[in-house]
Amino acid sequence: MTTLPRQVAFEFCSLCNWAWYCWQFHAALFHENSREDELRPTAAGHALGRLSVMTQGYGMLEVSKLHDPAGTGDRTTLGIDYIVKHGGWSPTTQATLESLHGQLDGFAHKVLRGARNKSICHNDLASILAGKRLGAFDLKDGEEYFARLQQFAQLVWQEVTGDEFPFDENGAFEGKALIGAIGPADRIPRAETPIPR
Repeated sequence: MTTLPRQVAFEFCSLCNWAWYCWQFHAALFHENSREDELRPTAAGHALGRLSVMTQGYGMLEVSKLHDPAGTGDRTTLGIDYIVKHGGWSPTTQATLESLHGQLDGFAHKVLRGARNKSICHNDLASILAGKRLGAFDLKDGEEYFARLQQFAQLVWQEVTGDEFPFDENGAFEGKALIGAIGPADRIPRAETPIPR
């Protein structure tokens, strides 16, 4: 049994679902794009390169927000920490959520904290001048993170409602559809300038 209101559980699971959607969409566009080499020298390829930077930063921000502390000062933040601390869970569920919380936070702190604090939310001058690439991780690590996040959210939803939360699997489909909607490369103008890196 839990004391977490259904609306709070729904909003939390929806935030997890949105982070998952963003991950799938980005991966389909940029890691599973079978037309990458064909499109690269075109204006569409350059636009996709810029879109990659945008979707990657945005997706990392959405994941980072899930790892904010439950509260600071008079502000309450809905995230993993809030759910663990304010759910009123049974001892068994509490132990499982705490274990998953530790695993999820391990990834977020190791990989995303520096990126969030130095490039996603701020323009840290030292990092910019050093040309540091922050927040990079293997796809496998991202897949493991999202498998655990879904396990965490599903447990929360199951405990509150007795049902499964319907995670949206359309991110990959829609990303691939967008790539497919781009016309043949030989009909797309060549890029005028290289993408700044």
